Amino acid sequence: MQDKKSCVIYCRQATTQQNNNSINHQEITLKKIAKERGFKIKKIIKDIGTTTQIKKLIEWIRGKKVDYLLITGIDRICRNKSDFSQIFDLMERNKIKKIVTLDKDFDSKKDKASFLIFGAFCYLEKETLSRRIRIGHQIKQS
Repeated sequence: MQDKKSCVIYCRQATTQQNNNSINHQEITLKKIAKERGFKIKKIIKDIGTTTQIKKLIEWIRGKKVDYLLITGIDRICRNKSDFSQIFDLMERNKIKKIVTLDKDFDSKKDKASFLIFGAFCYLEKETLSRRIRIGHQIKQS
C-alpha cells in the first residue's frame, strides 16, 4: 500500500464577532478534500480574528516537510505581505509541494508565478477594502 501524502489544514475567520460557522465549515470542507484525495492530516491550525496562528503554521511547516497545505482560498493566507512571502518561500524550498484551495491547486514546481499573482490580487483587495472601511469610519465620525 502506498503511503498517504501528508497535509496541514489552515482555517481563518476574519473576526471573533462572527459565529464559528465560517471556520467550522472551512474545517469540514478541507477534511473532506483530504479524505477524498487520500491525504494524511498532520495538523489543523485555526486563526479566529487574528493572524497569530499563521505564524505558527509557517514555523510548523519550516520544521517539517509537508506535501500539501489545504486552505479554502488564497485570501486566507494573504492578509500580511510578510506571511504570504514566507509561505511562498516554503514553496520555493519545496517544504510544501502543493497548496490546495477549493478552486485550484498550486504546484510548487509549476504554479509559483500564478500563486504570486493570485496572492497579490488578494492582498490588494484586502488593502482596498480596509481603506474603504477606514474612510467610512472617518465620514461617520465627522
